This record gives sequence, C-alpha cells and structure tokens, in this order.
Amino acid sequence: MAYQHGDFGQVYPIARGSAPLLVTLGAAVFAGELLGFLPMLGVLFLTVGVMSLSLDTRTGLTKNPRAILLVLGTGALIASYTLVGGLGARQAGARTSHCPIWAT
Repeated sequence: MAYQHGDFGQVYPIARGSAPLLVTLGAAVFAGELLGFLPMLGVLFLTVGVMSLSLDTRTGLTKNPRAILLVLGTGALIASYTLVGGLGARQAGARTSHCPIWAT
C-alpha cells in the first residue's frame, strides 16, 4: 500500500531506515538489551542517513507525507520479525557474539 501513495525513492529508505532504530528500541523494551552511547549514536546516524534519502533535495521535505504512516508500519513489521527471530534464537539456545540481541 505504501507504494500506492509514495514512490520507491521515498518508501524504501524510510522502511529500511526506520527498522534499525525500531529494533534497537524493541530490544531495549522486550529483551533488556541497552546499547552504549557510541553504538546508539551509530544507529541514530544510520537511521537519519538512510531516511534522509527520501527527502526532496530542493525543499528538504518529504515528497508525499501520506505515505509516511504506511511505510513506518512496514518498518515496524521489519523490526518485529527481526526482534522475534532474535528472541527465538536466544530462547533456543543459539549463541552468536556479533549480535547483542541474540547473545546472552
């Protein structure tokens, strides 16, 4: 639905850019995983950088504000399955050291 209201250049960066921030927030709430200052700063820079690709270069505004709610829902779904997968791997006893949500 988001593609019906916004073009690919707006929708995709917002969906993919919002997901890392939403995963970070979800990991804090549901898994008690808190990032330090520098990793959190990295997530914020990544989110702002990717989402800024959806801004109109002349005005600095979004090209179609109506698509934003739909695409943030898409970002929330991406974050949800990432979080559920990480929590499931943790519950199953999978151990990885490179992903803080999976490591215990």
